[in-house]
Amino acid sequence: MSYRVPGERDPDEPLPDPARPWLLQTWLSRRVCPRCGDSLFAARREGHRLDACGVCGGGWLANEAAARMLAEASMVPVELSRIAEARRTPDLPRGASARCPDCGDDLRARVVHGMTVDVCDAHGTWYDAGELAAVATATLREHAARVARAAANDPELRALDRKLRIGGEIRAILVEMSRRYGGDE
Repeated sequence: MSYRVPGERDPDEPLPDPARPWLLQTWLSRRVCPRCGDSLFAARREGHRLDACGVCGGGWLANEAAARMLAEASMVPVELSRIAEARRTPDLPRGASARCPDCGDDLRARVVHGMTVDVCDAHGTWYDAGELAAVATATLREHAARVARAAANDPELRALDRKLRIGGEIRAILVEMSRRYGGDE
């Protein structure tokens, strides 16, 4: 079995389309499923990539992709994982151990937000079907709460928040008046 060299392009990987980043691109990945050994397919949208298994529904999220997902508070990798989950064979038994699809080392089990995921510290994390959505949602909520707590302690951000809320309320009133009286917004 040959392993994927991180950063190396897959032979069938299309070039990203900068004019249409929302376009879903899929291709056959060089990676193999650490659970069932089937070939993974790769999916990319808005620059986010996930390698997923159409048999067991799991997905591989490389460390760089996970960092980008958090930095942008993006749920695109979760949306991509749901594509694989929808195609999976139900009730497949979970394999005993898994290997990193990049280097072949054993993945280590780690509990993240109550879910046991399989991690290669050097390359990424394997999420069984449904795990990426649960972990990403909990992680992004936790991140948003930290940002909200920090903003609550910053007087400039509190003032800006107040202005934005007032502006939104004024806009809602104008829209309602326009609807009632037939005027322009």
